[in-house]
Amino acid sequence: MPSAESLLGTTLRGSKTLVANFFGQGGKGIRITARGYAATLNGDVYITLGGTTVWTAPAVADTTVEWEIDAIITCYTTGAMGTVRPAVVFTTFTNAGVLARYSDGSYGNRDSDVVINTTGTLAIDVGITTASLDAYCTHFFWEAID
Repeated sequence: MPSAESLLGTTLRGSKTLVANFFGQGGKGIRITARGYAATLNGDVYITLGGTTVWTAPAVADTTVEWEIDAIITCYTTGAMGTVRPAVVFTTFTNAGVLARYSDGSYGNRDSDVVINTTGTLAIDVGITTASLDAYCTHFFWEAID
C-alpha cells in the first residue's frame, strides 16, 4: 500500500493552517493554488483540511511532468459536523506536450459535501499517495473568500 506524502514540506513559507472557526458561517471559502513538478508522478493527488481528505484526483502515472491545482473549497454548514464542498481543477503537462485536465464532474463523485469539524484549526495539505515520492510543490498559496 503506498504511503501518503505531503507535497508542501517545510520549505514553503507562510501559514498552512486555518485558525479555529475560520469557517464560522456558511458561504465562506478558501481558494488554493499549488504548482510543482515531478520526475515521476505516480499516485492519487489529494487535498486535506484538518486531516480529512476533501478531494482526490484519479491515479496519475507519468514522467517529467508539471502539475497545477486550482481549488475552491466552500463551507456549507458549520460546527463539529460541518460540511465543505470542493471545486477543483487539476492539470498536468508532460515534456511530450501531453495535457491532462481533471475537473469536478469529469470523474467520480467529486462535487459532494465532505464532513469536517469547522470549529477547530484546520491544517491545509496537498499531497500524493505514492511508493516513492519524486514530486515537488514549488508554489503554494491560499486565500480567504468571503
